[in-house]
Amino acid sequence: METIYLGLLRGFILVAATLALLSAVILTATAIPSLLTRMGITQSDAPSLSLQEFIAERKPQESSSNSDDEGSSAELVVDPVISQAAENFHSYIGKRGKGTLATWRQGLQATQNEIPVAAMSGYAQSLLTLSTELKASRGKPLSENRVFELVDWQKQRFVATYEQRIIEKQAADAAFLYKLGAAFAAILLFVFVAFIFLFVRIERNTRLVRTVQVQDA
Repeated sequence: METIYLGLLRGFILVAATLALLSAVILTATAIPSLLTRMGITQSDAPSLSLQEFIAERKPQESSSNSDDEGSSAELVVDPVISQAAENFHSYIGKRGKGTLATWRQGLQATQNEIPVAAMSGYAQSLLTLSTELKASRGKPLSENRVFELVDWQKQRFVATYEQRIIEKQAADAAFLYKLGAAFAAILLFVFVAFIFLFVRIERNTRLVRTVQVQDA
């Protein structure tokens, strides 16, 4: 009975050790992408917004509201990317608008200043891409007010996407820590069951050792 029991225990130990080792390897492998992102080796792309999305969400009708930003006299340091985007918007509107190039630059820079610092660079690049697409479009020209709405829509969508990615990153960090902890626990379990197997072998081998008492004649 002891031999049968030890055979069953040996099989259980081998299965448990194998599963623990496989779990440690799999959990570590799935944690590698998150580890690379945390180390800065890989990065996620900035949110991409297109003119077609704006047109699809808002029907092409002229807004009745007027936007007047001429009263702002504060001098802002304009990001070069924002400046290029302002030139694209101003060039697209042309004589159909009232805003000057300087007004566009200050207005877009003020908008960028409302974006979280970590996302400012991505926002500027996204705005430049959108302005380039708008400038190259060949559809019905948008009014100045409609372009203002486009800029505001782009900002809201960008911030919403950025905040969503922050939430996803926090969830990914929590999952990363969980996987590392589970992998460490699996390794400990593997070592534990391996030592159990070793102790059983030692106990059985030492049981067979016979002592011989030598007496003087």
